[in-house]
Amino acid sequence: MNELTIQEFTSFDALASLREEWNDLVRGEKYGPSQSYEWLSTLWDVNAANRKLLVLVVRDSQGITGIAPLVLEVERRKGMPARLLKMLSSFHSLHGTPLLLGRGKRDTMEAIFEHLRRRQESWTIWFTLYEAGDAQETMFFSSLQEHGYPFSTTPEVQSPYQRIEETWEEKLKSLQPRFRTALRSREKRLREKGAVELRFLDSPAEWEQGLAAIREIEEDSWKVETGTAITVQDFQWQFYSRYAPIAAEMNTLRIPVLYVAGEPIAYDYALYENGIYHLLKTSYKNKWHDSYPGFVLRKLLVEWTYAQGGREIDYLGKNEEWKMKWTNSLREHRNCFIFSRTLVARYLHGLHRAKTLLQREG
Repeated sequence: MNELTIQEFTSFDALASLREEWNDLVRGEKYGPSQSYEWLSTLWDVNAANRKLLVLVVRDSQGITGIAPLVLEVERRKGMPARLLKMLSSFHSLHGTPLLLGRGKRDTMEAIFEHLRRRQESWTIWFTLYEAGDAQETMFFSSLQEHGYPFSTTPEVQSPYQRIEETWEEKLKSLQPRFRTALRSREKRLREKGAVELRFLDSPAEWEQGLAAIREIEEDSWKVETGTAITVQDFQWQFYSRYAPIAAEMNTLRIPVLYVAGEPIAYDYALYENGIYHLLKTSYKNKWHDSYPGFVLRKLLVEWTYAQGGREIDYLGKNEEWKMKWTNSLREHRNCFIFSRTLVARYLHGLHRAKTLLQREG
């Protein structure tokens, strides 16, 4: 292994010249769209307030071997000022927040850990999230133990996904009979209300129309009452509206909108890359609730993904009942809390251990 060097960056302007090399690494290792330069720089644009960017770029003589996109922020914990270190992608990730590692993964990870050890006074607790059983997670925990970092983990969401390994007809036959019957009857009932059309409003010329349809649907969505509609959450709408034209240019944006008699009634905001349909957001109009618009939209989009020769539908989020109608496959995730060797970190780790022991005994 060639000698490794690490450079720190505190702005994406300074990182702009590395954009192509960054994305080459992400594509080569199949890290997915949420680790791309464009996704993370957009994420930073809407989350920069009161935070400091810290991107570590690891190089050898051939170029970049790894990237650690980190964020620093200060927070009081247990009455103590704590400097929190987070992965930038934790503000909106698809699965976990892996370090971006290319060739020489183990050596690159070791170099990142050593660099953070040398600057340990600048952080107290490092928060991250991993997909359980992922190869990088195993390496990550091993490195933590070797460097003597105290850490703990807690379970996070179980996220459904559907591998596409059969034909659409074979998939239909594998579904529960009652669910299969419902797919036919509910789509038929909706078509009796008027002409049903699935439009993809996600090209460079149509993404604004897609966002307008999303806004119209969300204004009458059940999510408005719960405060979960993306149009009422300032961070989410800023992020999705800023990222839409970028993803449209890259041909990864998918905004399928379900229309009945010319009215938009349900939508997805998704990304389609390397044969994987990443379902980020979905909703429907309340007034169409009794016609099951979300149900019909999902059936049409699962069928569409099969027709595209897709490899997977990643439902993301929690293992909600409507997702589990289509699959029984789940990705488990877990949080990881890493404590530095500062006095404040040792104090907080002691309190954390005591709380964990009490919960187990209780």
